[in-house]
Amino acid sequence: MTHQPSSDERLAVAKNLEHYLVPTIFRPWAEDLLNHISPQQGEHVLDIACGTGVAARLVAESVGISGTVIGLDNSEEALEVARKHALAENIQWQRGDAVNLPFLDAQFDIVLCQQGLQFFRDKQTALREMQRVLKYDGRIAVSVWSSIRNSPGYFAIQEALLETAPDVAKGMSPGFSLDDAEQLQTLLLDCGCNNVRVYTTTKDAHFVSAEAWVHQWESCSVRMRALNRARPKEAVEADRAKLIVGVKTRLQDYESSKGLIFPMEVHIAVASK
Repeated sequence: MTHQPSSDERLAVAKNLEHYLVPTIFRPWAEDLLNHISPQQGEHVLDIACGTGVAARLVAESVGISGTVIGLDNSEEALEVARKHALAENIQWQRGDAVNLPFLDAQFDIVLCQQGLQFFRDKQTALREMQRVLKYDGRIAVSVWSSIRNSPGYFAIQEALLETAPDVAKGMSPGFSLDDAEQLQTLLLDCGCNNVRVYTTTKDAHFVSAEAWVHQWESCSVRMRALNRARPKEAVEADRAKLIVGVKTRLQDYESSKGLIFPMEVHIAVASK
C-alpha cells in the first residue's frame, strides 16, 4: 500500500534535511560543485531543484550584491525552509518545473542543479531548458550520485530495509539512478551542450554513530515517515530496532572512535552553451 505524505510531513522532512544532512552531505558537495565553475561577482545564477537552498546560498556569496540568484524547486515545503535560512538580499525563491522553466531565453550566466537531474521525468527536456535560459557564454554545472554501492551508508540502509520495508528500499534507487559518468556526459552532449567535462570525486560523510545516521536518515525520508504513520507504534519501533542492527552490522568497518565515516561518490558535469 502506498501512503501519501501530508504537507506537514513534507515540511518536517525539509526542516530535518536542512538540519541534519545539509551540513554533513549537501553543503560540502555544493562547495565542490561551485569550485568547478568559479562564480564571479555580478553573475546571474539559476539553481534548479534547489531544495532547502544550500547551493543557492553559497553561490549568492560569490556573485555578491551586484549578482542575483534564483532558487527554483517544485516543493513549496522545501522553499519555505529555504526562505527562512536565506539572509542574502540577492536570492529569490520560486516554485517551478525543471522541464518548463518560467524564465526568458539567455537570462543566466550559470545554471546549477545539485542532485536533481536523476529525478526529472524528462531529463533531455530539462537539459534543453537549462540551455535555453543560459547566456551564450554561460555554463552549466550538474551533480549526481554514482552507484549506491559507492555510498556505503545509503547502501547499508537500503539492504537492511529489504527485510522490513522493501518498498521504501526500492524507493531509494532513483536517487542513484544516473550513476554512469558516460551516460551523464552523453545526456549533456545530446542536448547541445559544449565542452562537457565529467569529474568523479569522493568525499566522506561524518556522523556520531551508525544509530545516529539511521535516525537522521529516517527523519529525512518522506516514504519512511509516511509508512510509519500508517502502522502501530509497536511495529514501527520493532522494525526500527532491526534496521539499526542491520545497518550497524553492515557499517562496522566504517565506525571508529571518531564516529561513523563513510565515503560518497559523485559525478559532476560541467558544460557551456
